[in-house]
Amino acid sequence: MIFRPIVSLWVLAIFFIACVALCVWGARRRAMSSRVNLVRRLLIVSLMTFMLAGPSIKQESHSTTSDVELWFVIDRTGSMAAEDYGPDRLPRLDGVKADIATIVDHMPAARFSIFTWDRDIERVLPVTSDIGAIDSYMQIMGQELSSSSQGSSLARPVSDLRSYLTKAQESRGGNSRYVVVMGDGENTEDASQGVGDWRSVAEACDGALVIGYGTAEGGRMKARSLDQSQSGYIPDPQDPSRDGISSADEGALREVASQLGADYVHSPDNGSIIDHAAQFNSEGKLISESRDTVEVYRYYVWPFALVFAVLLAWEASAIVARMRKMRRAHVI
Repeated sequence: MIFRPIVSLWVLAIFFIACVALCVWGARRRAMSSRVNLVRRLLIVSLMTFMLAGPSIKQESHSTTSDVELWFVIDRTGSMAAEDYGPDRLPRLDGVKADIATIVDHMPAARFSIFTWDRDIERVLPVTSDIGAIDSYMQIMGQELSSSSQGSSLARPVSDLRSYLTKAQESRGGNSRYVVVMGDGENTEDASQGVGDWRSVAEACDGALVIGYGTAEGGRMKARSLDQSQSGYIPDPQDPSRDGISSADEGALREVASQLGADYVHSPDNGSIIDHAAQFNSEGKLISESRDTVEVYRYYVWPFALVFAVLLAWEASAIVARMRKMRRAHVI
């Protein structure tokens, strides 16, 4: 057993000395008849001080991780702010966050990485098993700044993503790597580019899933700026007097899925997403468990708390008995 004080040792020492002094002073006022009371109160003070000193037992905590890596590749362009996700017509990025939470919950031993693309692709979270880091990023993730938007294109992340995957193969060749592409499929760039060459991405990973967001009817997009200089909705570039409408292109997303040799799921569809998460887990080539041992300390106070509660009950009964005695003597 070791001690991990809940408060400063100086504060603890001052508290103990002051309480002992009060107990002794009170006992002297009542002479020998208070000797039992003094012992009981000193025990109460001692136990309270002991518990505040934080008696703890060292334990080992094991976190289990597998060789499965899941790479989220998220469209963060302005169109992902379009308000046509689900029956409540929420922003599409809200759907992305909900689906990522679902996948992470159903793959607790996997490791995750997050990539986003707007003007270019950015790796915002390296491969990690830290679920807290994923949650933290999801809380702050929003679409790109409206002032710097350069439109949408599914072809944009392909080259850099392939490069990242190739480097990962070289450094962690034994791991299974799965890519989850999350976007609305809208293309506002040169249509001749199409969706890009996702076959090259398929060659560098072990599997994939494409999840689509939004509707063909589309929705308005809230503008985003750092200084609130832009508010309201993004205007239509052809007619700035009207709000722009972003329409999802499921055909483009299905083409990406076809090139990747993957399934396409249109969100919200929790059942299908959970099934694919389970499939990624089961298809890991080595699914080996590595245990990272971490020393943790657990406070061990409950036996002392029981004794402390008994002493407090004894003290309370003694006070009640003394008050009754004083009442019978017409003192109060």
